[in-house]
Amino acid sequence: MRLIKVITEFRFSGRLQLLKPYEELHLAILGEEPKQPERMLTPSLILEAKQRKMRTTLEVKRCAVELEEVPNVGYCVQTISSAFKKVDDILEIPLLARVGVRGMWIEPFEGTFAELLMVYKKTMLGTNVLYDLASDVGLILDSVDENCKVSLTTGPMEAQQLKTQFLSFEQERIPGVFIFADIDRSTTSEARYSSKFLSEFIQRSLAYGEEHVKKLIDIIRSK
Repeated sequence: MRLIKVITEFRFSGRLQLLKPYEELHLAILGEEPKQPERMLTPSLILEAKQRKMRTTLEVKRCAVELEEVPNVGYCVQTISSAFKKVDDILEIPLLARVGVRGMWIEPFEGTFAELLMVYKKTMLGTNVLYDLASDVGLILDSVDENCKVSLTTGPMEAQQLKTQFLSFEQERIPGVFIFADIDRSTTSEARYSSKFLSEFIQRSLAYGEEHVKKLIDIIRSK
C-alpha cells in the first residue's frame, strides 16, 4: 500500500487578501471597495515546486497544497504545514469555513484490469445484470469520524488513468493495475488556523485513511 498524493485545502469564511495593495488603492483613489474582488484573480495563482512535487494554489476564497510521491506521513505533515504557515505569515489566513485532507493510496494487483474489476464486482457490489455489463466501476462511501465528514472513493485503476486524472508530476514505480482508494476527511464547522491545529488534523486524517484503506484491501484480497 502506497500513499501516492495528499491534498490539503482551506476554504475561507472571509477572503484571503491576495490583492490587498490593489484593494487599498481602489478604496483610496475611487472612494469605494472593489466589487467582487475574487473575480480579479482568475482562475488562480499557482506555485509549483517541481523538485519536491508540490503545488500550492491560492485563490481569494480557498487555498490548497498538493504533495505527490510522499516518502512518509511525517514529511507530508511538515512540508504542507510549512507551506500554509508561509501563507499565513504573509497574507494572514482568515477564518476557515472548511479544512479538508485528501489522501490517495494505491495497492498493486497481480492480474489484469478485467480480473480486478471482477473482484470489485463480487466483493463490493454483488451480482446483477447492470453490474455484469459494466466495463468499469467506482464506489463512494460517505461516513462520519469525530465530527468530520469522510468520503471514500475506490475502484480498480490502471497507471495511465492515475497519471492523466490525478497526478500533476511524473512519478516512477506506478504499477500497471492496482486498487485505488481516495479518502477525503473534512471539518464540518468553522475553525481558526494554527500550525498546531493543522499538523494534528493532517496527521489524524492520514492515519484514519491508512487504517480504512488497509481494511478495504483486506476485503478485496479476501476473494
